[in-house]
Amino acid sequence: MSILGRWRGGDLDRLLDADHAALQASVKSLLERAGWIAAAEVTFNERGERGSIDLLAFHSATGALVVVEIKTVIADVQGLLRPLDIKVRLAAVIARRIGWNARIVVPCLVVAEGTTTRRRLDDHAPLFARFVRRGHEARRWLRAPGSEVARPMLLLQKLPPSRGTSVRRAGRQRVRVSGAAASVGSGSEPGKSRPIRA
Repeated sequence: MSILGRWRGGDLDRLLDADHAALQASVKSLLERAGWIAAAEVTFNERGERGSIDLLAFHSATGALVVVEIKTVIADVQGLLRPLDIKVRLAAVIARRIGWNARIVVPCLVVAEGTTTRRRLDDHAPLFARFVRRGHEARRWLRAPGSEVARPMLLLQKLPPSRGTSVRRAGRQRVRVSGAAASVGSGSEPGKSRPIRA
């Protein structure tokens, strides 16, 4: 059984897309300030696998390549980790086509900060245990990446820059209800419309 949740038409999708794009731009800026070359939405079709990488970043001085997966919501944990593993496995081949010769491929999971995210990470702690460098430690590595053979696993929790404005933009709206629907339990005259807060 497949259940599709909808909220105010396409507003929910637009909110999620806006937060994802804002988070993506924020991380891209963070990487570039640290000396990485970063490319967004890098598509691939390799060995029967196809898709796109949210951010692919290369550090030319060390040959480190970071595969960034960005999530505003952690819903399906397996559906998050498996695609990331596939992208990491194919990343060196994808990077060579751009002209980047990677010596180490590093997975980096970026999730939107919030109580729900923290709860999901805690609830599935064993599955996320491999992301040993988190928060400040992950940022330190990005600022000065090493070339160690055992690749680090990075996890960052960031607040999307546009989150506050996005919520307000899609929040309270005025709508009109007319006809019988307006008169039910309202004491208003049938046929007349009145504004309500949504």
